[in-house]
Amino acid sequence: PNSEYLAGGILSNATLSHYHKKNAPPFNIANYITELSFSESIDSTALMGQMKLLDSSGLIDNFPIIGEEIFNLTYVDFFDNEISQEFLIYSVSDAVPGEQQNFMYYTLNFVSAHHFLDVSRKVQKSYQNLTIKEIIQLIFDEYLVDETRFPNSNNEIEIEDTAGIQTIVIPSLRPIEAINFLSRRSFSDVNKSSNYHFYQTREKFKMKTHEQMIKDGRPKAIEYTYNP
Repeated sequence: PNSEYLAGGILSNATLSHYHKKNAPPFNIANYITELSFSESIDSTALMGQMKLLDSSGLIDNFPIIGEEIFNLTYVDFFDNEISQEFLIYSVSDAVPGEQQNFMYYTLNFVSAHHFLDVSRKVQKSYQNLTIKEIIQLIFDEYLVDETRFPNSNNEIEIEDTAGIQTIVIPSLRPIEAINFLSRRSFSDVNKSSNYHFYQTREKFKMKTHEQMIKDGRPKAIEYTYNP
């Protein structure tokens, strides 16, 4: 369920820009990055990552990097998938000088832009005569997508079918809290455990049962039978 990927391929785009300076040109940091990794889990709604930089030009002070930057990235991973995504830098850590004191190593930690939107918004709404799949799609589109502020975010979500029509009032929950609340109320006609997980991968958001994850991951899985 937990995985970590190194972007060990072609890094075609890596830029930083200040969130509050929309008209300023982005700064290319591709040549500064020495290591890039992502962490994703079916138990976590947050796609997070970190990159280690070697800085010999004072980028951290002159840009400056203060932990409120937009990070745009396009790369080919070692599965030969080209992926573009937009993140927010939330901290700088592990800053140490180089051996000859004329450069510095440090780590930038980032999270998907959807989680910035999540902590700044509340769902206070009723939804009538809809499936939970339809309600989750409406919440996602209204509260977790902002193409004006984050035009390069990957706003795809894949939701497994849910059974039954619902009328639900969301009193005052953050969008991801509301989706997790709805996922616990979801039932499947196909996968009987109805054990839904809402999580984010590098490619998209997903809301699926663990049975469906297995089916999607191994469509030609071997079936075993017992014969005494």
